[in-house]
Amino acid sequence: MHPEEEETLAQSLTAIVDIGPNGVRFSISSLAPYHARIMPCLYKDKIMAVLFQYVIASDTAEHRDLSIPAETISDVVRSMVRFKLTCEDFGVDTDKNVKVVASEMSTYTPNAPDFFRRITEITGWPVEVISRHDEGMMYAFGAASSITRNKGLLLDLSGGSLRLGWISIDHKTGPVAVSPTPLVLPYGSATLTKTLNEACALGNEIAARTALYREIQDTFRDCTEHIQLPQELFQANEGFELFTCGGGFRALGHLLLAEDKDNHPISTVINGYEVPFTDVQNMVDYLLLKKTVPHPDRAIFKLSDRRRAQLPAVGFLLSVLFECLPPIKTVHFSECGMREGMLYKSLPLELLSQDPLITATNPYRPLLVDKYLKLLEKALPVEVIPDEILHSLAPALCNILFVHCSYPKEVQPTAALHIGTSGILLGCHGLSHRQKGLIGIACCERWGGDISTNEQVFYEKLSRMILKSGEEPEMELMIYWSKYIGRLMFVLCGIYPGGNIRHGAIHFDVQPYKSKRPGDAPTDPQSTAREEDDILGVDKLNQLALYDLPDNSKRHYKICVKIRKNDIQISSATVKTRLIELQKYMRLLNKESKAMHKCKIEVKYASEKA
Repeated sequence: MHPEEEETLAQSLTAIVDIGPNGVRFSISSLAPYHARIMPCLYKDKIMAVLFQYVIASDTAEHRDLSIPAETISDVVRSMVRFKLTCEDFGVDTDKNVKVVASEMSTYTPNAPDFFRRITEITGWPVEVISRHDEGMMYAFGAASSITRNKGLLLDLSGGSLRLGWISIDHKTGPVAVSPTPLVLPYGSATLTKTLNEACALGNEIAARTALYREIQDTFRDCTEHIQLPQELFQANEGFELFTCGGGFRALGHLLLAEDKDNHPISTVINGYEVPFTDVQNMVDYLLLKKTVPHPDRAIFKLSDRRRAQLPAVGFLLSVLFECLPPIKTVHFSECGMREGMLYKSLPLELLSQDPLITATNPYRPLLVDKYLKLLEKALPVEVIPDEILHSLAPALCNILFVHCSYPKEVQPTAALHIGTSGILLGCHGLSHRQKGLIGIACCERWGGDISTNEQVFYEKLSRMILKSGEEPEMELMIYWSKYIGRLMFVLCGIYPGGNIRHGAIHFDVQPYKSKRPGDAPTDPQSTAREEDDILGVDKLNQLALYDLPDNSKRHYKICVKIRKNDIQISSATVKTRLIELQKYMRLLNKESKAMHKCKIEVKYASEKA
């Protein structure tokens, strides 16, 4: 590696040490421009250490010694020295690109200054104490990093406090906007758990819970005015999106995943999890009434005993809060924190505006990917296709068209189906579960969609997950067009398997199509004309393909696939088979799908001059 390359690599790596109340988190991330939007983490570690105990201390805390024990300080300092060596191994510029931050909670710890001074003496890194306001802003930016172009309410529930604000993300018009006056209250999951347990131990549980319920209710009664919720957010939402972060919500999210009746297909990653508000409300009601989690003896992934014990208090708090908030339609879960917020806030607008799905798939793009995308777009009725499909999924699919080309034929659609759930895109930051499901479905169809019975069950789980992530009519459209573009690329990659598109073999004509009732005369007399030397059986296929689309479709289209009759790239048996299967597939899809806008496929021979 040349010295210039080493310097560039070192400058793109950023190390962050986050000193929190319950431990110290170490990370090394890359901010190289080509993948900075998804903020890949190259190294991550955490040491558990109770540093700032006052968070859950009782009202007699002033009589306790809250100093950090000397043994704990020594353990943390040793870990800092080890991390510095790790940074050097990775090539991090340890003089410029390491940030050490500590929570404002540390100011209540008598020997915190000595603790931080010792860290600086040993490592050379100064410790920056982040104010509570700035810490909340970092968590807001962290949540923003995991979503794209959206706006709504933001809730951060930690062990010691609850923070309510709003967030507006539209990188096309400007940077992320967050509430300038978030509401911060001492209703953290650990704090409430301790309060409720003490009331129960004193024998006045009902009276104490009622009084606390009313106290929280009074506090949140005018919460939307306090956080200065913009009027346009009210006008733009029939129901708000609720974005959540913090340990309390992560615990609730993992509980919801474990209790999902459809066996949610992405159960290991909470970041990007989306669930209808009604599902959250039902679980909150259960926790409030039962004062325990469902199936208390069952182990739940990533749910510790400490977090499990706090969930009834989380249910108690949210049951009050949901009464005071505007209507909510979808809840989004995020595991982002200080690291993600600091990195995301440091990015320039041109990187923030990148689509995470496209950024994540760019490393796999073919050399001439733009030609594939341009040809695909010619076969799309762009006016009815959701933006998420047209501007995000379609380009991303073209990027990964040939990722699985070296796999055995019978494995390709299966591996492609799992690309977002256990494949190369599972851990990519900024992707929602819905995006991972859609790219899996589209990529599976790109390889023909021939999967085993067990994988078909998983395919259906992905579809149900997507349907639950938003309004059903819109989600039906997304699933429909994801399947269509995937299956269409199966045809195009059969014609052009080598990463290059030669002009002339195939053309597309997209036309609005009006359904005909049985007995109607054909509108185009030539549509039934037979071709001589019909090598594809085009006319016979089109008679089968000219079916009526359902009456509930608002707009539907005829996609005319024009091929050169004697073109050597079309004459392949593989290509002919894929064209036939495309028509049959779309016929079946139109019968089964509830999407409002659909299309049919018609194959024609193009003139030699086309």
